[in-house]
Amino acid sequence: MVRLCLGLGLTPVFAPPREPGLQAAIEAFNGRWQAKVWPRFPYDSVAALQAQSARYITAVRHRAALSIDSAPPRRPVAATCHLDLQASPRGQVIYVRRTTEHGAVHLLGRTLSATGRY
Repeated sequence: MVRLCLGLGLTPVFAPPREPGLQAAIEAFNGRWQAKVWPRFPYDSVAALQAQSARYITAVRHRAALSIDSAPPRRPVAATCHLDLQASPRGQVIYVRRTTEHGAVHLLGRTLSATGRY
């Protein structure tokens, strides 16, 4: 997925687990879905669950239509775009990390100080 994003000129951003931000919005939606869809109806098949989930998502989108419609338009993917797995990826990947009060980052079992030294 990262190579695909880079190939399309997109910048993948990874946020740490259990941190606020976009991930919080996604987890909030998952929580609402689990509260409103999963336990409230009996399902005798996966298809029945998928149908109820689709109805819920349609209702959520309808309620949020104004916000969705006012969002910036998405950039179309060029029809000539293809993923070359032999080429070295170009672009950048951003890893959002929490720092200590002194600017140090914990990474792979080590602490990197704000000066860039372990």
